[in-house]
Amino acid sequence: MNIYNTDPKDFRKFEYLVAVPSNSDIFDGLSEYTVPARTWAVFPCTQETIGKTEVQAIIKWLPKSKYRPLNKGYITGRMKSGAPDIECYGKDGQVEVWIAVK
Repeated sequence: MNIYNTDPKDFRKFEYLVAVPSNSDIFDGLSEYTVPARTWAVFPCTQETIGKTEVQAIIKWLPKSKYRPLNKGYITGRMKSGAPDIECYGKDGQVEVWIAVK
C-alpha cells in the first residue's frame, strides 16, 4: 500500500506499507493502519498506468460524477487534505487507486 495525504500540514508525506487485512493483535515491531471509513472511488489499473489513472480520475471522472473529492488542490498543487489517498498493490502488477469522495 502507498498512503498519502495523511498529514494535513504536509501533503507530500506518504507511507509505503506491506499490509494484510487482519483482526489479530499487533506483534512487537509491527504497526497498524486503519483505513478511515469514507466513501471511496476505486479505480483499477496496473503499476504502469497508476499516474495516468489518477490524473484521468481527477480531471475527467470526478468533474462529471456526482461525487466531489475530499482532498482539494490536485490541479493547482495547493493541497488541502481531507482524507488519505491510497494505492493498493495486488498480484501480477494489478493496482487499485482509492480516492476519498463525498
